[in-house]
Amino acid sequence: EAILVWDQKSILVQSSGSVFWFSEVLLTNVSSYGPACGVEKNWPALLILVVIALTVMGNILVILAVSLEKKLQNATNYFLMSLAVADMLLGILVMPVSMVTILYGYSWPLPAVLCPIWIYLDVLFSTASIMHLCAISLDRYIAIRSPFFSFAKFLLIF
Repeated sequence: EAILVWDQKSILVQSSGSVFWFSEVLLTNVSSYGPACGVEKNWPALLILVVIALTVMGNILVILAVSLEKKLQNATNYFLMSLAVADMLLGILVMPVSMVTILYGYSWPLPAVLCPIWIYLDVLFSTASIMHLCAISLDRYIAIRSPFFSFAKFLLIF
């Protein structure tokens, strides 16, 4: 384990052939060169990473289940699969950037050109998820109210 670069705001550490960089957000009292290297554990970042991983993996499982199982291939489950795609894209494209923004003290650490794109994707995928939930709710309401004429069957006609 060797410290390659160390200044007041960041540190670059090489350990077992891997190189790790820690920014000032993650650093506290860096006074020793021991195994802990003075780096504070960032539990909120770990929690966000777990939420992102569960979001992406759970939605991938929903997509695979509806795609591969013939018994699940009906209009109602296609609504659910479409919702899963929107939520998976949110977990892949929006949530990691949100985590980076939180880690950098709510300042934008990426190139300025990406900020409006990230905001656009955030609003797009969040709105898509809300619209999918509205469509699923409407489909379930019509299916309960008129069991022989459902909204999903009506959409499949067109």
